[in-house]
Amino acid sequence: MRIKNFFTFTLVILFFLFSACFQFKPEKTPSFPSPVLERAVLCGKIVMKDNWANPADEKVVFIKGEDPRIYSFLSFKNVREEHFLVWKWYDPNNKVYRLTDEIKIGKGNQYFEKFIAWDNIFLFEEKDKGKWKVAIFLDEVLLDTIEFEVK
Repeated sequence: MRIKNFFTFTLVILFFLFSACFQFKPEKTPSFPSPVLERAVLCGKIVMKDNWANPADEKVVFIKGEDPRIYSFLSFKNVREEHFLVWKWYDPNNKVYRLTDEIKIGKGNQYFEKFIAWDNIFLFEEKDKGKWKVAIFLDEVLLDTIEFEVK
């Protein structure tokens, strides 16, 4: 009986010694590159064509009384997972005129070959004339800055 107990005890000790040498690596979750910004433009209108929104009347000079809105239009490709956009619009005094909430693009583990987004400001008469700019952030990283003029 002592030999059997000794043998069992030895097997248990060996099991613990050898199991401590094994390491199990956690499964890697694939990391995808950030979405690619294909296009960032300012325009006076957004029009629908083939079930897609498209910029129309692209320009960087906007005139009070003629242009009711200023749109910042973005087109991305290769969007995987969720990402967040923020627009910061700056007036000629370099003060933040408008700051958007985070806008989600993408969804979970889905892949989107193309993804579009836009934001806009109204061009009311009380808007200051001069050089404005809009800064676009993706996941809190500056993506692009576009300058424009209000006359």
